[in-house]
Amino acid sequence: MRGRMLYTLLAVLPIAYSGCGLMPQEVTISTKPANSPRNERAFWKKVGYENTAAQEAIYAVLDQEKIAYNAGYTALPPSAQPAAFRAFLKQYLTTQRQVDLTQCPESFQEAFTAYLQACEKLETALKPLPGQYEKNTFLKGIQALYQSNPREAEFLGGDVAQAMREVNSRFEQVYMTARENGIES
Repeated sequence: MRGRMLYTLLAVLPIAYSGCGLMPQEVTISTKPANSPRNERAFWKKVGYENTAAQEAIYAVLDQEKIAYNAGYTALPPSAQPAAFRAFLKQYLTTQRQVDLTQCPESFQEAFTAYLQACEKLETALKPLPGQYEKNTFLKGIQALYQSNPREAEFLGGDVAQAMREVNSRFEQVYMTARENGIES
């Protein structure tokens, strides 16, 4: 309980750099909405990183991505069906393709683009699914796949599970590339 309270304070309150390594100055993306299905992390800029322009660009991209994803996902009702989730993914992908990556290092651009391509594959894998599932079943299956629990989502089929594994893997690569470029998590 005490550790969770400390984590909450660190994630929510801006902390001035005190020489002890704690320094999230901007908290826009350092908080995780409680209802986000993804394995998101808190982010902040590493102190003293030599390429601050790249660091700022990556931070801005991550901020825009997280806001767009969470705004769209949280708008879905628990009873959402495949068509609604596909519509959310299409809108999300449309906004993310418009994000300016030109100031980001090439490695981050490649990781982020690969992540978006994985999301496109997921959207394609969802197309043949039945239009209707029992109330609250479909979105619970999607959440299970985000959390790497494929047994709870077997009813969605192997193509959807495989596509989601790639989305999760590519999302993790975006995090790793951000860390390599001065963004701490």
